[in-house]
Amino acid sequence: SSIIKIAGTLTATGGGFHGIYENIATSGAFDTDGEGVIAIKGVVVNSVALTDGEVYGAQFIAKHASTGTMLATASLIGLEAWAYISSSGPARTVIGANLGWHNECSGAYGAGSVIRGIQVICDNAAGAEVPVESTGICIWNQAGAITNVLKVVNSGTGFTYFCDFTDDGAPAQSTGTRTTESGWIKILVGTAVRYIRLYTT
Repeated sequence: SSIIKIAGTLTATGGGFHGIYENIATSGAFDTDGEGVIAIKGVVVNSVALTDGEVYGAQFIAKHASTGTMLATASLIGLEAWAYISSSGPARTVIGANLGWHNECSGAYGAGSVIRGIQVICDNAAGAEVPVESTGICIWNQAGAITNVLKVVNSGTGFTYFCDFTDDGAPAQSTGTRTTESGWIKILVGTAVRYIRLYTT
């Protein structure tokens, strides 16, 4: 069931189409932190203890439901977000997607409790054909010099671990001997440039 439901069928072979299009021009000079403009905002507030079910703030699905092939030059994208500077004036803080979680729980979490800022689910169904590349996260330097692939910022007590891997050799192993250095990965720790060694065997 829906409060508002929009259904349509598009058979065009050219041009562009929007199910919902919102265009807001803002020219006011906001002078207080926290004030501003939001094109679309969705808030769901749950006020009951749940034993099952899901609560989503938003869900976006792009689905290919055809026996025909979408070529590599065509894209199926579930969600796209851009922060776009289109003139000479700089915007000094620019974030393409701002995702996070905030916790004020004073109760006790049980075993297996999970809070994740981003969860990427990779699911090649059993028996499914797989593409040449299948990647959980791709960071793409499309143009220009980019400072970091990943930046970790500590505040408060910081992070306990940089990564948490399963100790099974795919892709990490806690024991073993590597003797033949064959390259490195360059990282910056504070202001010091350091290298992670790579090995062939």
